[in-house]
Formats: sequence, C-alpha cells, structure tokens
Amino acid sequence: MLNIPVWVLRIVFSLTCGSVLFLALMPRQAVGAGSDIVNHVFAFSVLGVLARLSWPNVRTLHIYLVLLLLAAAIEVMQHFVGRDASVRDMIADGAGLLLSMLLMTAFVGQKNAPKRG
Repeated sequence: MLNIPVWVLRIVFSLTCGSVLFLALMPRQAVGAGSDIVNHVFAFSVLGVLARLSWPNVRTLHIYLVLLLLAAAIEVMQHFVGRDASVRDMIADGAGLLLSMLLMTAFVGQKNAPKRG
C-alpha cells in the first residue's frame, strides 16, 4: 500500500472532512465544479478513499456507513443555514462512495486493499 503514516492520512482526512462540512454549510455554494451533483460525488469519493486509507483495519462497510451518516447530517444541518436538504444530494454522496470503492480496488488492488465490510 502507501508508505504514508496513518496519522498523516488521518490529519488529511480530518482537514478534508472539515472543508467539506464548511463548504456544505455555507449559505451559498462557494466553490464548485459546475454542478452540485458533481461536487457531491467528488467530495465523497475523496472522503471514501481517505477514510479507507486512514483506517485500514476498520471494515469497509462501517467506514461507508459512517460517511453516509455524515452525508445525512450535512443535509439536516443545511436546513439551519437557509439551504435545502435533498435526497438527490444523498444519492450523489453514495455514488461518490461507490466510486471510491472502485478506485481503491483498481489502484490499491484487492490483495492490498483495506479489509472489506
């Protein structure tokens, strides 16, 4: 796998997670790739890869369930900052997590991939 210490990966994951949360809770979309759905897929695919690399001994299913809970929490919190919650956004977040699974399998390999759920 990678020769990056797990603690470094966990810091990168935490900073990325905080950035996604900050951007998601801004009153208006500040940064984007042109499409809200693309932003969701990209953000959660990055979070999924970083989480799996950061916690290699945690079951993949557990990692993705926690990230889906984060996605749901973001949608609920958006109500309090004047933004709308969307099931479509949750589906895009899930698609991003599926993409991260494919990326991990393709680039890290099944043999060296973190433990599956």
